[in-house]
Amino acid sequence: PEGTPNQFVYGLPPFDMPEFKAKVAENAWQGTPLYPNIRGRLIAKNDQPFSKELVQKNNSLRRELNLTQSSEYPQDNAIVAGKAEFSDIAQVSVEEKTANELGIKIGDRLTFSLPEGVLQAIVINLRTVEWESFSPNFFFIFSPNTMDANAGSYLGSFYVPEQDKPKLISLIQQFSNTVFID
Repeated sequence: PEGTPNQFVYGLPPFDMPEFKAKVAENAWQGTPLYPNIRGRLIAKNDQPFSKELVQKNNSLRRELNLTQSSEYPQDNAIVAGKAEFSDIAQVSVEEKTANELGIKIGDRLTFSLPEGVLQAIVINLRTVEWESFSPNFFFIFSPNTMDANAGSYLGSFYVPEQDKPKLISLIQQFSNTVFID
């Protein structure tokens, strides 16, 4: 549809986020929220490591995942089970297909290994994700203040009209540590 984000920004350092948001707003480019993007591995459910068989069968247990925290879900995510609103820190929303594949249920305690250490969170809901959308999507979304938002970088998408594409050059030059994907 018209106005669908056509630019992704990945790896935006936390200290650059306010100025980046101001530049996007200055150009009146509409976009998604900027989500903190922290890499981590899911390592256990209810204090039990996942079986070797399940790890071999499921790619999401063999690699680092992009994790985020937010008070709001991406626009095209839909809650299919559990409560929609976070009510405390250390809560997590899980993508429905991943939950089914891993036997994750509402109320389970998940353990993640992050660069900063181990993080545990209680599953409060399951949600569908539109992976083909042009918006950032995540397998796991944590409640606000659960992770250190400055530990990683930020990720988002926005729409740049064709006539504004030349303006991207100065934006890319100004934020040279950030990855822009057209």
